[in-house]
Amino acid sequence: MARPRSHAARQEIAHAYQAFENGDFASALSAFRTMSARRRGDAEMLYMVGVCELQLGLIEQARDTIEDAIQRKPNVARYYYDLAMAYRGLGELDTALARLDRMLMLSPGHEWGLAGRANIMALQGEPEQAFELLHPHAEKGFTEVHAAVEFADVALRLGKFDAGITAIEPFVNDASIPPARQMMALFRYGDLLRRVKRDDDAFAAYRTANDINSGAFNATAFSNAITNVMNGCSRDRISKLQESGDPDFAPVFIVGMPRSGTSLVEQILDAHPSFTGAGELETINGLVSRIENNARVCSMALLQHAQLVSAATVAQSARRYREALPPSTDDGHVSDKMPTNFLHLGFISMIFPNARFIHCRRDPIDTCLSCYMHHFGGSHPYASSLTDLGAFWIEYDRVMTHWKSTLANPILDVRYEDLVADQEGESRCMIEFVGLPWDDQCLHYHESTRITLTASNEQVRQPIYRDAVKRWKRFEKHLGPLIDALGNAVPAE
Repeated sequence: MARPRSHAARQEIAHAYQAFENGDFASALSAFRTMSARRRGDAEMLYMVGVCELQLGLIEQARDTIEDAIQRKPNVARYYYDLAMAYRGLGELDTALARLDRMLMLSPGHEWGLAGRANIMALQGEPEQAFELLHPHAEKGFTEVHAAVEFADVALRLGKFDAGITAIEPFVNDASIPPARQMMALFRYGDLLRRVKRDDDAFAAYRTANDINSGAFNATAFSNAITNVMNGCSRDRISKLQESGDPDFAPVFIVGMPRSGTSLVEQILDAHPSFTGAGELETINGLVSRIENNARVCSMALLQHAQLVSAATVAQSARRYREALPPSTDDGHVSDKMPTNFLHLGFISMIFPNARFIHCRRDPIDTCLSCYMHHFGGSHPYASSLTDLGAFWIEYDRVMTHWKSTLANPILDVRYEDLVADQEGESRCMIEFVGLPWDDQCLHYHESTRITLTASNEQVRQPIYRDAVKRWKRFEKHLGPLIDALGNAVPAE
């Protein structure tokens, strides 16, 4: 029998849950980890550790943590939902569905379970079936915001905007909903309003959503950390450590700001019969975190102490990275499209001296606005403020300039606007860059049955469209803080 909790322990737990519901997942994770370590038999505390890890993008850790919680307490339905979402994040969709089936067996008709199934159906290219699964609940009115958001997402994919707005509207102004969940509803509400050209209302929804999660980014601390990264990764130091790297493996790293076209680039490459797009891999982040003893700046792993990297570390990291890749990628025709690997190009160059980098660039205002309009779930804290987004973009541009002047690795810039204007020409350049002969299948990337788990999973199922170029003009009157923060980076008209 579990020992009763003291008043102080109950208060500590309440504060941790409050941090979680407010969207402060890093603070909640720290608190739940502390409490779980003290109460090793407490399945609920361990489960909450896993849920926080999931929210912060630590997907493999989250899976293992929640699996351990289920071992301790196997019949709690909601545990299986978050476990399913972890497997979804890892691309193991059949396993995710099996966990959702278990949840619905324990709690028949649970809206979270149905919403999870609908999410996976949509990912598998079956949005109509997902819509039909949730539609009866939409007609009655959802009781769970998760289910309303999922239905709204499917309605958005199918162009049934009014149905999505009707489903989500009751939740966007409901003060009884925890802030982190209300934020989910507001982002999706903004997406729907934007599609019906209610731009001012849409931006108001995005702004309210981001205001819930603002204040977690310290631009000065991040800038200082970037300076440390650049100082530690000099040309001489990289060159010396490359001697211990793996010169025989030359993977392709697709990097850039989030929402800059990385998913589209990888989908085009993956359409080539001899190329494998491995998706957004956490492996480099994990290797850097290990070196830095999990110290993070603004929720991001950064190699600030390059002096900690030894020849043995480089060799070991190269092996670990290759072991984490999908099978049958030994020829190097594989991509890792974690956008924020732009922070780690020096380290990547150490472990893979012949790695190639495709750098995705997009109009900085469009890029930052797209980030502002997207619900990252706490993993990109800079995205909650237009001013912080501008500051982050400046640091991204600064470190990429450093890599281009420092690294011997080939770097191909791909501008989103050029790719949209000349799909075949830009695609041919990319295929040549990765060392493959041209294949016309690359022009039909949208016909692929490949499942993309990123925020752009729906876009990459469509032929290239131009609607996202200069989208910021529709919202220009709201973007003063972003334009000011970007300064000279704003492109001339």
